[in-house]
Amino acid sequence: MESKMYDSHKEAPVTVKIALLQYLCDISAFSKLLHLSGQAALRSCVFCKEDGVRSNTLNKTLHVCNRQFLPADSPLRLDNKSFAIKSAINSTRPESFTNEKEMAARREFDQKPNKNQKTNFQKQTDVKGIHPLTSLPYFDRLKQMQTDGMHTISDVISNILDLISGKTDTIKVRNCEKQYQRFEETWPNMKRKAPDAPCVNPPKQRKKTQPPKTKSTPTSLEESPTIPEALTIPEAPWSLSKFKIKVADKRASSIEYPKGFDYTPADHFTRQLTLRTMHGKQQFVTYNVAAWCLRGLLGHQQEQTLFQLFTVLSRLVKPTFMKDEIPPLIADTHLAVTLLERDFPLTLQNLTTHLLHHIPEGYNDFGPLYDRWLYPLERANSWITRQIVQHGHEESTVMQTYRIYDWSVFNLLSGTVKQETTDRQTSLRRIVKKICNSEEDLLKTNQHSSKTMLPTDHIKIIKEKYCKIFSNSDIEMCDIDPVVESIQTTTRYDKTKRKDIFFATDSHQISARSCDFIIHTRDPSKVFGKIKKLYRHSFRNNVYTWVLLDRFPLAEQCGLFWFSENKTLMTNLCLLSDISDPLVSAVEEDNRWFLNV
Repeated sequence: MESKMYDSHKEAPVTVKIALLQYLCDISAFSKLLHLSGQAALRSCVFCKEDGVRSNTLNKTLHVCNRQFLPADSPLRLDNKSFAIKSAINSTRPESFTNEKEMAARREFDQKPNKNQKTNFQKQTDVKGIHPLTSLPYFDRLKQMQTDGMHTISDVISNILDLISGKTDTIKVRNCEKQYQRFEETWPNMKRKAPDAPCVNPPKQRKKTQPPKTKSTPTSLEESPTIPEALTIPEAPWSLSKFKIKVADKRASSIEYPKGFDYTPADHFTRQLTLRTMHGKQQFVTYNVAAWCLRGLLGHQQEQTLFQLFTVLSRLVKPTFMKDEIPPLIADTHLAVTLLERDFPLTLQNLTTHLLHHIPEGYNDFGPLYDRWLYPLERANSWITRQIVQHGHEESTVMQTYRIYDWSVFNLLSGTVKQETTDRQTSLRRIVKKICNSEEDLLKTNQHSSKTMLPTDHIKIIKEKYCKIFSNSDIEMCDIDPVVESIQTTTRYDKTKRKDIFFATDSHQISARSCDFIIHTRDPSKVFGKIKKLYRHSFRNNVYTWVLLDRFPLAEQCGLFWFSENKTLMTNLCLLSDISDPLVSAVEEDNRWFLNV
């Protein structure tokens, strides 16, 4: 489209053309906008020509062609027992439409004479005619369309956690495995009900017109009524029993999180609403919290496959990538999804799981997912839709509500309206209290910082560090000022995450829910500990922040995690730049576990 705008630099009107370079939608929006088949279709992937398989048992489409994405020499291609397709796979990965062939198919769809022919053609090609964006002269769907990583990863995590906790592990899931001759020990069993517990319909389901039956006591087993049979679901290596769920919930309730997490410790496996946000689900998996809660509770092979998938998801959400890191990530993603098909029920092989194959393939063209998350847009849309009070005039009421909201926040923050001391806390008051308290606490901490004298052994450590920084061995002990400024909190800017990281001592926490003092040193080796004190020290016109660390005993590695005894062994002094970000940790028995090292 052409639009007239005013150029303030040239002080003249100009005509500009606006081009849609990239667009990002979820699967439902893609199918509506681009006139593609829905996610229940056999060919529902918008990035390749992969054909799904219809499962009447599950009443859904299964995508079981994961081995086609593996290298040609992969031994998993020769497995003819563990996968849904009981034969070796020699075919290459599914290709995608070129822009020219897709446009030709869309025109051919519109030229079909009747609805039946159009439906059959749609099943073969996945397209449903010309859509509005095809009128753009520069339009190229595959070069401008991105995979929606937020909904894809969130749905994959939700499906896995629902299956593990038994929420979706139903008889239909087991019958599907029986149909494909997989996991024979988990097939449903027929079990006779006890004679003293007959099946009685609920009162609402009884027929009111049915005459009452006379009671008669059977004299023998032959005269007794027919005892119905019921299906029982055996235990499976991919799901948790009631006892194991309690163990996982206990572990999840003992975890300590730093600032920036969307949730607090809770029994996440029993009450899954505690992981209600998409960002919270991602953090639960990518910070190794879910893996630590589930360790030792699943089958050995299922646990290895699940942890490998969790590791891949952690790598997929990294904020930055080097170009040479992308090919190994693509290969590991293909392998992890293939192993998920082998070791878990086929109900997980839906379209969202299949889309994991295509997420890292777009990093070279579109960049990492960190730059195209839908989290802020989703939260903004959620806030906007809650402001609608008249559904006949949505836009006007949203704007009027926003004006009132902005005016109220300004008055509260500026102090024009004093906050009353009342127990009732509205959303506005909670926001203002959060902002004001954080600023007041930080200001109060800085105002009441105290001067402290360093002991001699700490001055020696500082001297050695300054000699390395300035590459000068002429620094003497007398050059180091023994007076430092003791503070309670500090921040450090992280260039990779592009945000400030908050640190606090173990005796000072602004938020009762956060744990911002468990860290480890980076150089020369990982030393885990708690921040006991924070110092500011001036040297050669520069200010350095030093950390006094209460060190835990020597930590050991156990798979993805590290652990040590939960006690203080000694104290270490190091620079703030030499320590990690605050860690997610948990205490179990007498050990402290460090999850996201």
